[in-house]
Amino acid sequence: MLLSRPYIQDDESIESYIIRLSGANGYTVRQFVNIYFTGFQSYKDFDKYTPPLKLVNLNHGCFKNKDRISFFELISSSTRQDKARLFNNLVESVPSENLELSKYIYKGVEVPACLFRSESVPICPLCLVDSPYIRQYWHIALVQCCSKHKIDLLKSCPRCQTTISYLNHELILCCPCGYSFIQEPSSYLNKNHDEVLLSLVDLIYSSMTENSIRAELSSLPSDNIYTIFGMAVFYFQYLGKLTHLSKKFYAFLDFIRRWPRSYIALLSENADKGLRYLIKPSNESEFKSIFGSLLNNIKRLPNNLDKDDLIKKETYAFFRQRLLLDKKNENKNSVSNLLLTKDEVALLLGVSTDRVAKLTSKGKLCAKRKTLKAYVGSYPLGEVFDLLSETDSAIF
Repeated sequence: MLLSRPYIQDDESIESYIIRLSGANGYTVRQFVNIYFTGFQSYKDFDKYTPPLKLVNLNHGCFKNKDRISFFELISSSTRQDKARLFNNLVESVPSENLELSKYIYKGVEVPACLFRSESVPICPLCLVDSPYIRQYWHIALVQCCSKHKIDLLKSCPRCQTTISYLNHELILCCPCGYSFIQEPSSYLNKNHDEVLLSLVDLIYSSMTENSIRAELSSLPSDNIYTIFGMAVFYFQYLGKLTHLSKKFYAFLDFIRRWPRSYIALLSENADKGLRYLIKPSNESEFKSIFGSLLNNIKRLPNNLDKDDLIKKETYAFFRQRLLLDKKNENKNSVSNLLLTKDEVALLLGVSTDRVAKLTSKGKLCAKRKTLKAYVGSYPLGEVFDLLSETDSAIF
């Protein structure tokens, strides 16, 4: 039985709680995990350089879940708190071969893995002054400011510029250099007045803590957290690349601030510039030579993302309008002539590639190339959209 038994906070990360619990009882995190994690010594790949906090939560694959569960059950009995209260704060990992489908689940909220901070996690020093623990919603990469204090989260130490990572440093209130994050925090923190950002953070915070949402959420394209997650995943996959998430964040913010004008303008720019610099005529060029993996990125979004179909509807509407313009102007070098692959046609029609082959054999679709390879463009975009209209097919 532990002598000091602080309770976990409702919105606290489990790693933060282990740091507090260890310190309150005079242990380092490593000593605490070594004593209470019964499966700790049985793993040969663990060494003294591995941060224990990365091993004990459910979002790491090094240990079996039964060992982690036993660990938290022991903590529950040692601190005399309800096991359900402790387990409610665990983050569950749902891995997948496709990064787009991997996710973390926290209190029923499914967060795409690419939007979850698992290394460096910025902090709000004013929140730490209020109560010294790490808020779980700070782990979400779209959270750049504090929902309560409306200030930018602190990402690096003001003294030594080391990136803040309580998971690696096993420290909550200070940097390894000794600098305290709660000393005169107002001297280096900026108040954030960006209404879209504040609304975005409030939506995430309220979804993960069951707190009420502020009225200003009307500044977002949707008040559905999964739609916003879907827009972020799509943006950073197709437009910004996932590896540049932190650098492109404010560009994404502007993207949703001006939605859908920003998206339509981007597609129009891609179309105009792409057609201008095509090496071959458009009727010999592939759709992806101008629009890249657009259709694949839309279809790869997990089923629970983009529930409002905002991305699909705006994409569909753009190409409808563009194809009508091509017909009106009778442009030979046009978007409507771009060739889709069999896979892209299947994505657009919402059918299998076998169904596309059958539609081709029946004359419903006309392939411009005799060899129908899945990755080679063969079907004019305009004709595929005409088929969509004829069959009154659902969007995508």
